[in-house]
Formats: sequence, C-alpha cells, structure tokens
Amino acid sequence: MTDALFPFELDGVTVLSETEIRHEGRVWTASHGLLRGQFTLRPGWLRQGATIEDEPEGELWISDGETLEPSVGPAWVGCAYVPTPSYVREQMIRRRAGLPLRERRWQEIPGQ
Repeated sequence: MTDALFPFELDGVTVLSETEIRHEGRVWTASHGLLRGQFTLRPGWLRQGATIEDEPEGELWISDGETLEPSVGPAWVGCAYVPTPSYVREQMIRRRAGLPLRERRWQEIPGQ
C-alpha cells in the first residue's frame, strides 16, 4: 500500500516519501538546522521589550549540503511555496487514513 501513496503533488512540490520532496528538479531530505532567511521575535522579560533572534533553528530541507527553507507565512509572499517537513508528514497521515489533503492556511495573495 505504501508504494501507491508515492509520488504525489503537494502545493507545488512532489512528495517522494515521508522525508523527501522534489522541488525544481532536485531531491530534498527533511532536516533541522539554521534558518537563514527568517528571524524570531521573542518577548523580553517584563517591560524590557523584545529581542530579535536572527539565527533561529527549525525545520528545513537539505540536498548536497545546500538548504531549502520552507516558505511559511506572509514574509514569503511572491516566492514559490515550499511546505515544512511536518506539514508533509501530516499530509501522509491524512492520505493513509483516506482523508483529503488539508488546504494550507496561508494562501497566495491574488494580484501579486
């Protein structure tokens, strides 16, 4: 049954397995590491304001030593959508259960 699940299209990428996608002709493997194109705003203690963590870590895709960051949130408007590894795993659970794929919450803004 597992073979019948793969490959399938998901939001512009081809899912090859629970941990691999094909994007722009390359195979990417799920990983965890430094997210260079993002930052995290963390609340400071009481009234000291907030701190910007400019080297956050999180889910990403890796291929031949290069990284591909998921395009999550409005900061990525206009860029090709790349799902997170956990979103791909969630969709695999839905497919195995015979449920339809979940629509992503963030959609492209029309007219851009």
